[in-house]
Amino acid sequence: MRPIIKAIIINILCIAALVGVCEGAILALLYHPELLRHVPLKMKRDIRLLYAGYVRNIIQFMPACAVADEELEYTLRPGVCTFSNIEFRNEFHINSLGVRDDEESLSKPEIIVIGDSDSMGWGVGQDETYAAILEKEGGMKTLNLSVSSYGTVREMHMLKRADLSNLKYLVIQYCDNDHLENCYYYIKKNNLPAREISERCRMARTDYVTQRAYWFGRYFVVIVLDRLAQLRDMIVPQRDVRKDDKSKYYYFSDQAVKDASNAAMYEVSEYVDDKSIKLFLDKDEAEIFINAVEKSGVSLDGVRLITFALNDGLFRHDTRFIAMLKSKLSKPAYPEYIRRMTVCDVSSVISPGDFYILDSHLKPSGHRKIASVLFDAIKPMRQQREGA
Repeated sequence: MRPIIKAIIINILCIAALVGVCEGAILALLYHPELLRHVPLKMKRDIRLLYAGYVRNIIQFMPACAVADEELEYTLRPGVCTFSNIEFRNEFHINSLGVRDDEESLSKPEIIVIGDSDSMGWGVGQDETYAAILEKEGGMKTLNLSVSSYGTVREMHMLKRADLSNLKYLVIQYCDNDHLENCYYYIKKNNLPAREISERCRMARTDYVTQRAYWFGRYFVVIVLDRLAQLRDMIVPQRDVRKDDKSKYYYFSDQAVKDASNAAMYEVSEYVDDKSIKLFLDKDEAEIFINAVEKSGVSLDGVRLITFALNDGLFRHDTRFIAMLKSKLSKPAYPEYIRRMTVCDVSSVISPGDFYILDSHLKPSGHRKIASVLFDAIKPMRQQREGA
C-alpha cells in the first residue's frame, strides 16, 4: 500500500474515531441529563438547545395526542394518550372539548385557566398541574383550557367554546412567544389570523420532521457548525438567523435562544420580513396582549382576571412584561375587568430547580409554587365576593 493512501486511511479512521467519541459523549449527556450538572455552562447550554431543536417530542405534532381544528389549527385529541420525553412520561386524559381535563369540569366552572404548554402540564401528571392543585386546595371547580403553543389569541378563542355561565376567575398565563400571534391579531383588526397560524404550524411541523432525522455524528456536526458560526460572527457583523430561511442548522445565537422558548422551534423569517408586522414587533407588548383579551369577543364583565408570565426557564426569567402590564391597567379607556386585573409576579418563587434539566418546562414543584401564588391572589377576592 502506498504511504500516501495509508496516511489518508489512518487520518480518516482517526477523524471517525474522534467524531464517534464526541458523538457518544453528546448522546450520554442527552440521555443522562443528570450529568449536565458536572459540565461547563456553555456545553450545558448547547446540549439543552440540541435537545429542544432535534430530539424533543412535541405534543401537537403527535397524531395520538392532537387533532386538526379548522379555527385553531389543532386541539388535543379527545381520549387518552401518553406523552413522553427523556425526563418524563405522562398520561393525558383529554375531554370532548380537546383540553386536558375531565368532562365534569366543562360544566359551569368557577375558575378557568388559559395558557400554553406549561399550563397544560407538559411534563407533569394530570393531577400535578397548577390548575388541578388550585381546584383541590381552593374547592372551586376549575377548567384547564391550556394547549401547547397557543398564543393569547387562540387561548381566548378556545375560551369562547367553554361554559362561562358560572365563571368568577380567569387565570391567563402569558409567554413572550405569544407576542407574534397577538401582533397579527392586532394588525388584522382583531380577526383570528388563521392563515398565518396555519402557515406557521405547517413550517413548524416540517421542521420537526426534518430536524428529528438522525445520522451518525449529526449532533457533533451541529455543535461544530455552531462554533464556526460564532467565530464568523466575531469577524463579520452578526446576521439575523430569523432571515436565514435556507439554513439547515439551528445556530445557538442570542436570537436562537429567544426562539427556543417556542416549543415548535419554527423559522419566523417570513413573518419578521413582513413589513406589516415589522412595525408592531417592537410595539408595547402589554398593550398588544390587552387588545387580544379585550377584543376577543368574550364577555368578561364581572369576572376577575389574574395574569402571570412564565417564560423560558432554561435561559432567563424576564419580568419586563409584568412591569409593563402593571403600568397600563389604570387607563380609563379599558373596561373595568381589565383595570381590575390582578398581575402576579412568580419570579420570586420559581427557581431553576423547578424546571427540568434538559426541558424548558416546569416540574411538579414549579406547578405547586404557582398554585400557591394564585391561591393567595384568589383568596381575598373570594372572601370579598362572599362577604358582599
